[in-house]
Amino acid sequence: MSRAIFIDIETNGLDPERHSVVEVAVVVVGAGDRIVQEFSSLADPGPTALMATEPEALRVNGLTIEEIQAAPPAVEVARKLKECLDGYKDYPIHAYHRNFDEDFLRRPPWEVKGLWGECVMEAAAKVMEYAGALRSRRHGKPKYPTLTEAAHYFGVAVEGLHRGLLDAKLLHRVYSALLRVRENVEDY
Repeated sequence: MSRAIFIDIETNGLDPERHSVVEVAVVVVGAGDRIVQEFSSLADPGPTALMATEPEALRVNGLTIEEIQAAPPAVEVARKLKECLDGYKDYPIHAYHRNFDEDFLRRPPWEVKGLWGECVMEAAAKVMEYAGALRSRRHGKPKYPTLTEAAHYFGVAVEGLHRGLLDAKLLHRVYSALLRVRENVEDY
């Protein structure tokens, strides 16, 4: 794989108009598919933003309001994230659910600019659907795989979930495995 950035966020809900990023993690991959930099932090979006928190989002992410409130302010974390990304402006930024992550990260205070790469979830779904490995959802269409489901399909070990840095590293390994599969099959 060529150089790339893998990013993962955890949020306090699903709507970027109402909810906020509460954790962000980045894995920067250089030559030889080696991780050259990591960044991860919880982020406190402030009391008003935290009032909109969906309990299910915290349950899924394994976070508590108290952990988020004890984190650095989101403005400070966003500044550090931008500093981390500054040296890698020509690297594509890959996310598992790219539209979701991008919708949150294009907003203040994050304002992540860069070359957004492939949506790994959609790429994994295409490979898995081609192989008949996706369960159907409503209307007979295949569902998108979770990161864990994609990892299992591509034979990637899962070490823990729904925390930013673990998911960013897992995303990198899943994408690397996915690219190896695509190299060997012409139809992708």
